[in-house]
Amino acid sequence: METRFWPPIIILAVLVGGIFLFRHLDIVDRANADYLEARDSLATMEEAVRVRQKQWEDISGAVGQARAKLADANARHEKAAAVESQAVSLQHKLESELSYLVTTFPGLIEKVRSDALGVPLSSVTLADGKVLSNAQIKKIDDNGIAFIHDGGFGTVPVSSLPVELVEKFDIGPNSITKTAQQLKEEAARAPVTPPNPDTSPASINNNTANSTNNVTMAATSQTPSTRPSDTKVDEKLKALRIKMVAVQAQIRAVSANKANWETVATRASEMATDAKYRGTPTSKFRAEEANARTQISLCVQQVAQLESELGRLQVEENSVISSLR
Repeated sequence: METRFWPPIIILAVLVGGIFLFRHLDIVDRANADYLEARDSLATMEEAVRVRQKQWEDISGAVGQARAKLADANARHEKAAAVESQAVSLQHKLESELSYLVTTFPGLIEKVRSDALGVPLSSVTLADGKVLSNAQIKKIDDNGIAFIHDGGFGTVPVSSLPVELVEKFDIGPNSITKTAQQLKEEAARAPVTPPNPDTSPASINNNTANSTNNVTMAATSQTPSTRPSDTKVDEKLKALRIKMVAVQAQIRAVSANKANWETVATRASEMATDAKYRGTPTSKFRAEEANARTQISLCVQQVAQLESELGRLQVEENSVISSLR
């Protein structure tokens, strides 16, 4: 009896075991398939993450470059604005000084010329070597000087006059008055160039903001650098040189005035000596000499101040030239 029940039980057990084994293998196959699919998906996601990370690095680099260039453009724009403002101020000051020079210098020259009339000169050596002895100046104009001397009377043209007389009386084609007038006209014709609005920090900031809105543009675009125009520096250098010429002209004018006062002081001293020998009062001539000596001292101070100003302008000129290199 017992032996009859075992074969069906064994067969049933084998069938049940086969069913469970089949289901187990099916589950394992599905798990393997899911694993492979998940692994492929993970690899795809990792590649996408690397691409996104590379794009973000490109964007960050482009934004950093844009910010650096924007900061540099802002600094350059501020420097250009300062240079422009200084150039405008310098130009206005130069025009004012040239106007003053053009207005007052002719009167000073006329006084120097009038004071020199009748002043005795021991000798005047002309450019051709001819010497005028015991000469006195009778007339001075832009074409020459009329002398009366031991050899007679005549007008000496500018080309034959000694350089010191030409400079002292400011005559000839290269006179300070004419040069100052030309410099004034040239300065008036050379206005300072206004800054280009396209190079302002606001426009650069807008361009940078627009470039960062697009991923591809941010990764590949390059923001153009903005440099202030060299024209402003050239204008400043030109204004400095014009002012240096004006200061040199003032130095020459004051030096000529100083020479004239020295002549007046010498003549007053000689006349005081003659008056003393004759027994006449000398107070008038001594007062005239003292006044001339005072004016000479003032001229010396003015020359020192002008030379100091000229030295400062030369240092500033060298600094501007160095900035152009």
